[in-house]
Amino acid sequence: MDRLDIRKGLAARFIAGLIAECGALLLFQKGVRVHVLGPLIKI
Repeated sequence: MDRLDIRKGLAARFIAGLIAECGALLLFQKGVRVHVLGPLIKI
């Protein structure tokens, strides 16, 4: 049971890391897009 719990924890941490990375990338892209196109196109 311990090994399974550890594996679940690692999987959860890995998935959380992926989601955080994707979120950061999306936010960064959106921020750059707003920063660059903001004055031209009001989003």
